[in-house]
Amino acid sequence: MALNFREYTPEDLEHLHKLEIMILKDMIDVLERNNIPYFAYGGTHIGAVRHEGFIPWDDDVDIVLFREDYEKAIDVFNEELDSEKYEVLSPKLIDDCFYLFSMVSLKGTKYAFWYRDYVSYNVGIHIDFFALDNVPDSDFKCKLYYYKTRLLNHLQTNAIIDMKHSKIHHLIHKVLNILPISNEKWKEYTYNAITKYNNQETKRVADAGEISGFFAYDKDIFKPAIKTKFENIEVAIPKSDKILVQLFGDYMQIPPEEERYNSAPEVLDFGKY
Repeated sequence: MALNFREYTPEDLEHLHKLEIMILKDMIDVLERNNIPYFAYGGTHIGAVRHEGFIPWDDDVDIVLFREDYEKAIDVFNEELDSEKYEVLSPKLIDDCFYLFSMVSLKGTKYAFWYRDYVSYNVGIHIDFFALDNVPDSDFKCKLYYYKTRLLNHLQTNAIIDMKHSKIHHLIHKVLNILPISNEKWKEYTYNAITKYNNQETKRVADAGEISGFFAYDKDIFKPAIKTKFENIEVAIPKSDKILVQLFGDYMQIPPEEERYNSAPEVLDFGKY
């Protein structure tokens, strides 16, 4: 199997999928009520097109929004989702949240990764949502953009998180924290680099959260979105399949077992659900 792969029992995977659909439906209700466009993304997009639902071994759900809509989504999710049921985990809202994306997490559950002991918040079963930002039309400038944002993301992560399991990362954290730079300021540096071109007219956008490595997408392949079946609900997908071709090539071809992967959380707990 691929390195990043968790083998689930059929019962656990079905249980996980049902909860993720519940979360996704609640998120879509909020987005549509506020006229905020979104798109199924990555494995969720390919699952909708190829399987009318989850890729059979997939264990997460992703959506993506243009930056302006992404920022609105953080606010409306935080204001309108049931706060006893959900928590919005975002670098915009939580000081030691180091991601370049955000998520809606189901309280009382666990879907935890390596950093669970190093942060103040609990990551439950959740839906990730990513932002699309303008990137330069020049391939050379786009590469510079990629390397700069990657570097700042690594610095931000190591400044915020003390990865004590790694001597190198622990040392980098100590060195970076000698500098008089707060977590908020590190995130500001990274955010400014990522959004640098949003006030310029460009033909392409990219997701700095890098769901599948760095890809610059033609901006005009997204809107207007198309509604399609995803399990027992409908989701919005980009109008063109070009993004799937970029990410996966022949995306209708089922990959062999050794090329399959999923999020593979280290800890999974359904709580009361």
